[in-house]
Amino acid sequence: MSKETKALVPTDEKASQDAEQDESQAVKTSMNPWPLLLGFLVLAILAGVGYLVYPQVEKSLTRLDDVEADLGRMKAQLSSSDVSDRLDSLDNRISQLSSEMSRLDVQKRRLDTLEEAVQASHDLVNRGQREWVIAEVDYLIRIANQRLRLMRDYNGAIAALQSADHRLHELADPSLMPVREVLADDIQTLKDFERPDLIGIALRLDRLISHLRPLPLDVPAQEGAPEPAQPSAAEAEPGLKGMMKEAWGKLSERVTVRRYEEGVAALPDKEGELMLNQLLRLRLEAARVDVLRQDDHDFHQQLQSALDMLDQYYQEEQAVELKTELEELNNINLRPELPDITLSLKRLQRLNNRPKARDSDT
Repeated sequence: MSKETKALVPTDEKASQDAEQDESQAVKTSMNPWPLLLGFLVLAILAGVGYLVYPQVEKSLTRLDDVEADLGRMKAQLSSSDVSDRLDSLDNRISQLSSEMSRLDVQKRRLDTLEEAVQASHDLVNRGQREWVIAEVDYLIRIANQRLRLMRDYNGAIAALQSADHRLHELADPSLMPVREVLADDIQTLKDFERPDLIGIALRLDRLISHLRPLPLDVPAQEGAPEPAQPSAAEAEPGLKGMMKEAWGKLSERVTVRRYEEGVAALPDKEGELMLNQLLRLRLEAARVDVLRQDDHDFHQQLQSALDMLDQYYQEEQAVELKTELEELNNINLRPELPDITLSLKRLQRLNNRPKARDSDT
């Protein structure tokens, strides 16, 4: 039908025609079963798939809920601790510390420069003082060696070494520490050194001199007196011959003739005995003076002379006590070998780049 024809058809007719078409179409549809079966089949498939997939979907949904809950908790923690703010604060703190470290490095460099300047000034000011202290220590060590070698003054040598160590302590120079170590060894060596008791030896000799009494001399025993001549017949002889025999008999009573294989010295009289006692006393006095002078050679010489006098002129049983005392004194060495304390001086000179000391100075 054309548009004009449709326009000419009344509206009621048009409605009736549409209704008839719908009814005819519905009849046709009701008469075709395939679409309905296809729908049922699709529904059945969907139901089976849903039956199989639903548990897994449910589990996935449960897991998803758990993950969402964890995410929520993490978001809550993140929001409550303000990690981002803390990270920002930490970054700011690190930046501040970096700047502070840079500032400290600058200050340290300045401090090192200032310390070097102060040390240079200190060395410049104290250069003369250091040289003076080292010269003083050198002098004290030399004095200690001279007191020990020439005068046997152990206490004076120890005092000089202690003064030298004290001056090095005041100087406080670490480079001179080896010198102080050697000084400590030398001081201890002198303190431990077994030195003779000169005062005690002199007092022993003084006691012997003050208690020395005259000792009896060793005089040979006199032989028995000759028996008187027996009267003989010649005594009654008259004349000159009888007189000569009588005179010879009387002379034999007064004179005794002895013969010795060796020469016999004259026996001392009272004056000679006194001189021998005085000579023995003088020997002991000289030995006491030698002790104070520390003259070991003459000391032993005087004591040996006194022992020889006791053996030669005096009775052994009377002089045994004095002889024993003198033999003990004669075994004492007044000048034992001294320890070497020159190592500290050599060490000081080597560290201070000074020439070595000559042996005569030490």
